[in-house]
Amino acid sequence: LIAQNLAAAQRIPLAPSVLQRIRNTPTQTALSPADRNENVRGAFHAIKAKMPTDARIWLVDDVITTGSTLGEAARELRRAGAAEIFGISIARTPTFLEKNSANG
Repeated sequence: LIAQNLAAAQRIPLAPSVLQRIRNTPTQTALSPADRNENVRGAFHAIKAKMPTDARIWLVDDVITTGSTLGEAARELRRAGAAEIFGISIARTPTFLEKNSANG
């Protein structure tokens, strides 16, 4: 829904079928940054045939914590030939380390 509204407001095409989640992943809320990276590794597949030539992708996520999900999705889009990828989010949480260091 965030991507739909953003695309409509900016008058740019929306292509949700280019990137697909191919593996369900457990919730990342209690995982360390390294475990989050491992958790999402291989979870996405970009369909090259659906990607426009020299695509400039706005990759939209609701919340960024460590960037693991955006990073893995971007790697897959880059592998499929995206020319540029911009990560966009409406919220960012403190990182796992910031949360734990604040608690002593």
